Amino acid sequence: MVETSEPVTSADAVGVSANVTSPAVPHTLSQRIARFGVASGIGWLLDFCIFAVLVHQGLAPGLANAVGASAAVVWVFFFSVRRIFRYGGTSVHSRFLIYALYQALMIAAASVGVDSIVRVAGANALLAKALVTPLTFMANFFFMGWLTKYKNPSP
Repeated sequence: MVETSEPVTSADAVGVSANVTSPAVPHTLSQRIARFGVASGIGWLLDFCIFAVLVHQGLAPGLANAVGASAAVVWVFFFSVRRIFRYGGTSVHSRFLIYALYQALMIAAASVGVDSIVRVAGANALLAKALVTPLTFMANFFFMGWLTKYKNPSP
């Protein structure tokens, strides 16, 4: 494969476009989902460990979810923004603030969901957390794609 200095651009159905010069960079939707899955999986393990320890210590599942998920949000964003979504803009920190606000809403919703599953269905807290994970994963992937689709114009 011949490399050129021109960026390769590929638009995905979710508006996650690649702007890269290396053929090793994921630019198909399935490659991005897989790589985001690995990054999110590491974040989820961090989240889950914090969650499990806090629940074991007697903290309410909803609050424990908020604490663990907050740590995971920071990890996933800063790992993914350039490596997976190839954001080329200079405003990573302002994008993080937008992502953090989005995640505050998502974490609150997921925490209510976890708490409700535990209280209403009588499910184990760890199982309840596992049940909400696929929904939050896909929502986060699409939001990151949207958030990093456009880099800030050069001055």
